[in-house]
Amino acid sequence: MNTTLHAAQVRQFGRPQTRTASHVPKIGNIENLKAHELRALAHNIDKSTRDGSISDYEIQDYFKHLDAVNERLAVVEAEARNAQPAMMANNAPAVVRSLGDNTKSLARDFSISKAIATIADGRALDGVEAEVTAEGRRQFAGTRGQVVLPDFVLKADKRAVYGNNAAQSGIDGAVSGKQTLADRMQTALHVQPLAEQLGAMVVDAFGSSSMLIPYLGRTSAGTADEGASVTSTATFSELTLTPQRYARVCTYSALALRTTGQALDQILAADFGAAHASAHDAAAFAAIRSNATYTAATQTGTNGLAKTTLANIFTLAQDAMSATGSNESPVLICSPEGFKVIHSTVGSGQVDTLALCYTQATGKAPRQATNLADDDFDSADIIDGASTATIAGAGLVIAGDMGSCVLARWGGLDLVIDPYSGNASGLITVAANSYVAAGITRDAFRALAVAGADIAAT
Repeated sequence: MNTTLHAAQVRQFGRPQTRTASHVPKIGNIENLKAHELRALAHNIDKSTRDGSISDYEIQDYFKHLDAVNERLAVVEAEARNAQPAMMANNAPAVVRSLGDNTKSLARDFSISKAIATIADGRALDGVEAEVTAEGRRQFAGTRGQVVLPDFVLKADKRAVYGNNAAQSGIDGAVSGKQTLADRMQTALHVQPLAEQLGAMVVDAFGSSSMLIPYLGRTSAGTADEGASVTSTATFSELTLTPQRYARVCTYSALALRTTGQALDQILAADFGAAHASAHDAAAFAAIRSNATYTAATQTGTNGLAKTTLANIFTLAQDAMSATGSNESPVLICSPEGFKVIHSTVGSGQVDTLALCYTQATGKAPRQATNLADDDFDSADIIDGASTATIAGAGLVIAGDMGSCVLARWGGLDLVIDPYSGNASGLITVAANSYVAAGITRDAFRALAVAGADIAAT
């Protein structure tokens, strides 16, 4: 038995309440009330039932009325929720054809295999595939591919993807030629482009046949007394960047495009993105290497390269800081052989490797750049006072300001689809094209040839 008594009922104990307080809302029509009015009414009725303001004779009627108010409130709120999407859709940008679309959802729902199959069948793109291509054409106006992938599709997955084929040499060999999915499994893992990670400037150059960027040499600010002229000379010249086409040409089974589903989407997107990311990375590091000034390595014998010391590494860092005017020690960017050398060579009188000593002193861990190519060196380039000879087997370490490297892009990633050449075999050929060029805006890079043991000149 419930023995709880309201405050007003205590005063009337033993006799029934006969009057409802005047402040209690009257029972009436609620059909035209708005949501906020219904919520206020429900609150007042509930409060009145709890404080004893409603008489015993009317309490059951008010309980029923409260139920009706809550039911009506639920209907009104549901109608408001249903009306909101239509209002949002009317105010949405024209390129977004369905409510709630954003770059993340478009990248998630986009099917590259469906887009290729649609074009191969001679049909127009629709749905998410049409929206993604429209976004690609908006970002890179004038591109000619049947499918254009904007940046957010290729960058949606930040996991490791595939890049250079170890059996091929040079940029052209890495990204061109007719290859199948089976060949792709021979390629090496390659992460997101390192040059961009380290701060290389990526610019869109679409709309011109070439791009002019200034080369400023080594720039420093001059000083003068009040009223005197300032002399600050920068060697100014213009560097012309001309687009280079990189193509990843792959042949796929028409049946696989229709049956493999999401797994093939992931393979295709990773393959196209990685091949071009690897090529663009290689273009950036090739420009850096060709424009870097060498820090003199130590000579052994006649024109030979001596084993790299910790002093050589810190001289490189010192030269890079002087060239850039930076107060922070640079990150060391290493070719594959250079990375091996500094991580396996122990400094003179030290128990730690050169890389560990540098990291402990500066807090900067060396980075390996797969696309910073190892090559033979000319002694005269890398050793002070040496004459022309060849140093074979050395590695390369570079330090400097990555913001001084410009990677120009002419458009995005265009997919040109050919369903005819291999039609008799049920094959579809897809060419993924991109156009880029790289250049250096100022004298901000220093390079050092490194070796784990003395290398005699040949």
